Amino acid sequence: MMRRHRHRLSVVSSYLIRLLVAALLLLVIPVTMAQTPAKSELQVRCEALMLSGATHLQKKENDQAIEDFSEVIRLAPGTADMYLARGTAHFNKHEDQKAVKDFTDAIRLQTTADMVYGLRGVSNLRLKEFDKAIADFSEFLRREPKNATTYGYRSQAFKRKEDYDSALADLNEAIKLDPNNGTFYEARSEIYLAKKDYDHVIVDATEGIRLNLKSLGVYLYRGEALFYKGDFQNAISDLSEVIRRDPAGVRAYALRGQAYRKVGREDLAKLDEQKMEEIKKAAELKKDEELKPKQ
Repeated sequence: MMRRHRHRLSVVSSYLIRLLVAALLLLVIPVTMAQTPAKSELQVRCEALMLSGATHLQKKENDQAIEDFSEVIRLAPGTADMYLARGTAHFNKHEDQKAVKDFTDAIRLQTTADMVYGLRGVSNLRLKEFDKAIADFSEFLRREPKNATTYGYRSQAFKRKEDYDSALADLNEAIKLDPNNGTFYEARSEIYLAKKDYDHVIVDATEGIRLNLKSLGVYLYRGEALFYKGDFQNAISDLSEVIRRDPAGVRAYALRGQAYRKVGREDLAKLDEQKMEEIKKAAELKKDEELKPKQ
């Protein structure tokens, strides 16, 4: 089983949202509504709500955006892009079941926006519907085969299914399309770690660092690979960088403690083990507090 570590592969979703907002602002007159020489009161009302909703979406005022788009849907229920827009606001709020429903309605109503598959894929990924996520990302890539970040997202779904070869193939393609994106090297180093290919872990993590990636993952994965290769001093250096940035990282303390013991620093190993136990106890207390009935 692969150790969990969150990646910052949210670029595609924010990119798609920006595209959607731009499209809504440009297409204030909904193409899904019949055009007449003199606009009806309904058209004028819907256009105003669309503009208002798009503006709220751009400002990340998602509740107001949902309210505006819902009213357009009530007034003109066949407007596919309004389901896409409202779904995006739900997406921003991590209300992924509602987002998936709206994105599915947009597809049913034949939206011309390919981005709906990418966004629904991310929501399905967050819902742990990995097969559905893979299907959505595959459809998006069929339409936009040069979208590097979607390969990165699909690799995450494959990773969660422990299909590491497919995940690796997607990350290879992502890197070919966007070789200066450090997040892909980080993600690939994690896949190599799961496959126990420690030399490639070190190469990819180092490339991520060279590209100024700020994520902890590159140091954590490289530190772990160095540990398993027996390079304990360099492992300690990487793991210390993880701890410096994230003092609550249990995994880094556990590995560094083992590395200290390997180089004969039993005193430092015990300090790391003590710190690790303190962090675990604090997390348990916090969980117990959260489970207590509220007065």
